[in-house]
Amino acid sequence: MKRFFAALLSVCLLTGCLMLPAASEEEETFYIYSESAFGLLRNVGEALAEGADPAAVRAKMAQVAEEMDFQQEFEFACENVAAYDNANYRKIRRLLDGEEQRRLDIRTPAAGDSYWGSWSAYEMPEELNDAARAFLEDPKAEYCFEPFWWLETDFKSVLGTPFDSFKPSRPRAGYACVVIRKGAQILPDTNWKADEDISQEALYSAVSSLAWALEEDAPVLTGNPNLASTFWVFDLRYPFHGYYGDSAEDAIKGYDLDISLSVISAASKEPIAEIAQSEKLSSTIYGWEDWGAAPDVPNLSQNTKYETFVRDVRVALGRERSADLVNRKINYANAPKVLNALLLKQADAADDPWEKAIYEAGARDIDMEGEQLSFSLRTFDPRLEEMSPYSQEENLDSWLSQALYHTAESALKVTVNVYKGILTHTSMNNLKKEVKAAAARAREAFENENLQEAIFRLLAPSPLAGKAKTAEDLVTPDSAFEDWTYMALSHTGQEITPQALAPLFYPVKNRRLITEDGPNGLRVEFTGVDAPKALHDTAQKVLDDLAFARQKDRPDEAPQATLRKALANAALTEKADTLLSFPVPIPADPWTLHLIPQEFQDYLRSYDYEETAERLTESAEQLPEIAARSIPKNGRLSGGTSGASTVILKVSENSRPTYVCIRSASSGKVVATAFIHPGKQVSMDVSPGKYYIDFCSGPYWYGEEDLFANAGSYTNMDDPVTFQRNYSHTYILETSDEGTIGVHNVDPEEFRRKNQ
Repeated sequence: MKRFFAALLSVCLLTGCLMLPAASEEEETFYIYSESAFGLLRNVGEALAEGADPAAVRAKMAQVAEEMDFQQEFEFACENVAAYDNANYRKIRRLLDGEEQRRLDIRTPAAGDSYWGSWSAYEMPEELNDAARAFLEDPKAEYCFEPFWWLETDFKSVLGTPFDSFKPSRPRAGYACVVIRKGAQILPDTNWKADEDISQEALYSAVSSLAWALEEDAPVLTGNPNLASTFWVFDLRYPFHGYYGDSAEDAIKGYDLDISLSVISAASKEPIAEIAQSEKLSSTIYGWEDWGAAPDVPNLSQNTKYETFVRDVRVALGRERSADLVNRKINYANAPKVLNALLLKQADAADDPWEKAIYEAGARDIDMEGEQLSFSLRTFDPRLEEMSPYSQEENLDSWLSQALYHTAESALKVTVNVYKGILTHTSMNNLKKEVKAAAARAREAFENENLQEAIFRLLAPSPLAGKAKTAEDLVTPDSAFEDWTYMALSHTGQEITPQALAPLFYPVKNRRLITEDGPNGLRVEFTGVDAPKALHDTAQKVLDDLAFARQKDRPDEAPQATLRKALANAALTEKADTLLSFPVPIPADPWTLHLIPQEFQDYLRSYDYEETAERLTESAEQLPEIAARSIPKNGRLSGGTSGASTVILKVSENSRPTYVCIRSASSGKVVATAFIHPGKQVSMDVSPGKYYIDFCSGPYWYGEEDLFANAGSYTNMDDPVTFQRNYSHTYILETSDEGTIGVHNVDPEEFRRKNQ
């Protein structure tokens, strides 16, 4: 019965068949009140079912929609119901069997339910695709409110146009369609559609979190791409999976996981806002499953850029809707929508980025009494004048937290006059003056030396109150830096001691806060160490020093301790060409939560001290007691000067120095040896016949007797190759897929036994 009355309502509203005289108040047998278009439709259906006069129903629901300020939404809802009395929709139902009809019916607003799923929940035959395409493209049968998600590949199969070139035929401001990026996975090596129940959990979390964050500014999620003004493009990937554990018996299969959500313009496909988050194998394994160890699905809202992401989406949606709203007359019901549309119009006209940010932040606490409209605006002002003097503050972190908290408040109280639904000219000019003054105060506050010093203490702190005279001073930083280390690393998940982190921050200089781009463009710039390069180069130098010394001449301390001292010494003598300039964006929204900005977290993560120190220790333990020798020059070492066959041996750029032996398959004797540097080659001449080409490589060379010692990798050829007379043979010596000969790993003793 509900579908019957919904169809009847659509006929009443959209075809004009019920142009009857309005019923008298005595004949009106119902009262409708609702806060949504769908609620209004439900009440209308119930009233008609109880025998209410259709003309009275029509008049009442129009009145309620006007009073509650959802005329447009109500009109779209009516169109949506009408869609299911459309010939194309009926054709779709005829092409489906009973179970598929039921699945389709529960997706319709006329059935009173909402369904979160995919257009391609089942494979559609071509005839059904044609019907679906006609249904979605029919201007008289809109398909508005059902939040179907679409696979990127569905655009070609259902609508006949690839997603990248698809343009909505009837885009509506504030309508969004969710799209799953091509190649998305739900588990490693699986297609997104492999398990839609699992897929939807990750998708629903990302989309619903954004919708909740946008609150009243959230768009209508539509299943009809032709209506979308924006696409919310979701992606989930497992870029790496491998075995996690110390031994083959203990190892379990685990995964890295990347998740992203991009809001793009439906017309241009240009990005409006993007957010991405990753979980790494080593830090997120939480349990055993049939398919391996699962990383947690990243929560996008925990990213420090999330507030900025939400703001950018909100502003973009507001601009879409403002074209219609700015010309409407203000009343009690629509005041929030119309006022914020007017503020966005002022933002577009503003030249000063601080003023623009205030307008874009929108109004809060909106109230209208008679012809007076009052509201609050966020000014991004830390209001330092209300705080205790910086020089007298014992807890400087608390002082900064309070200042940042002030920037989040909507502290500017504004009252404007409305005349016949329009803001008066005088009120608008006064509003502009107040915003201009507030913007100037906020910028001046961020240029205050004390506030900037507090920000620098958080993002680029010095490990010592004064100058370090020796490396020993630097590996014993002060307590304030120790406290900062544990706070900062709590955001990155790293385990680095303050002593190991101090050399990264001691050389920092030229710190400055950039304010000219407004509160949403704030950034700290400083000159500091190229973290991964400095760490890698210093660790390599420590290992080189250990390798080229005999065991009895090496330091008694652990390699990690030697590394810390070496980093400290490097920090004391840091040269200009080893330093880089780092811009760290600090948009005001994440800072109100007192979080370390994402870019700064990335900078800290690039300083992978623990893993580097562990690799250094392992490499040092493999060093033999003897000292390493200089790497031989690239070229032939022995043999290979005569013969009717030419052999060219190459090593790739990313290889290590390589020692090569050409061994006779018949006699087992080595007929030629050579040393090849990365990216180089060697040419030798040998007699025709069958030969093995064995090779080894490593970081340190100990002569042809000890080769690369236990730190090297050794390989012997699987099957001999034939060198033909008067012929040039070329081989790439690699154990990876780049190699052109079949080899197998052997231990150093086996290699020496066959090649010496």
